[in-house]
Amino acid sequence: MSQRFYGFSILGAILCLVLKLSLPAAAMAGIVEDHLLKARDMEEAARSPQDLTETMRQYQKVFAAARRENNDEMSASALFSIAQIWMGKFSDRARAEKYLSKIIRDFPECSWAHRASEMLDSSGSPAPSASRKMVKGYAFDMNPVDVVHDRKLGLKVSCPGSDWVMTSGRSGSGLYVFAAPRSAIESRFDDADPVPNVSLYASLTETEIEVIDYVNRHQETALKSSLQAYKLINQDIMMLSGKVSVQKTFRFSRHGINFRGMQFYSTRGKLMVVTTYMAPQRDFNDHLAGVKKFVDSIVF
Repeated sequence: MSQRFYGFSILGAILCLVLKLSLPAAAMAGIVEDHLLKARDMEEAARSPQDLTETMRQYQKVFAAARRENNDEMSASALFSIAQIWMGKFSDRARAEKYLSKIIRDFPECSWAHRASEMLDSSGSPAPSASRKMVKGYAFDMNPVDVVHDRKLGLKVSCPGSDWVMTSGRSGSGLYVFAAPRSAIESRFDDADPVPNVSLYASLTETEIEVIDYVNRHQETALKSSLQAYKLINQDIMMLSGKVSVQKTFRFSRHGINFRGMQFYSTRGKLMVVTTYMAPQRDFNDHLAGVKKFVDSIVF
């Protein structure tokens, strides 16, 4: 399995966690994010079996914190990371399969259950449940969909077109939607060539939030603390689905790669909707037409 797709999708998950963390009364989400970022740093710096063992212990902390928050996606993601280390670094198939089977058994509706099935299939072991149709290399894939319509949140969004792939998943009361250009998914193979993607995170807050105040007081601080070399480029007010929205463009770096990002923040009562587009800086303008279609399709 391509490490690049997994790693870049995790970056998308981290950004979504940043959004969730910065909402009021989300202290536990902050604990999950802190453990996750530390685990990623430890895994990248690991040089010995002892380092890898400590990294897996850190992922266990991610798992425990995510379970307390009822965050199934991040719980399963932590188990998947442990399985990858056992399989890829220690060549211990039996221990890896223990974690993969737990993902499929305990989190069957999460996107990671299908990745776990795929890894079990590739290791020669029968999966507890058959893998669904996969889009090669896309770590957040379940079944590709053309439209996501969440009646509980009252939100609908459409795939930008046949040349894009869109998937979705839930974490507690929150909804995640991810879309990426099909050509980029199929042609890119390593960390030096990450896939541009657009994502949406929607969740109910405890109280109604005024979007401009939220962005100015909370979100800028959250992004600065979570993204290396973060710098705001531009911030504007616009309309999204008939609601006042804040649009910001920014840049950051990761693993020596310069990225550019764009986010749209909107609220409707207690519903917060945040849409994020991120891409290597050199690719940022290439997919803006698809991103515009995605954003324009959002109804809530």
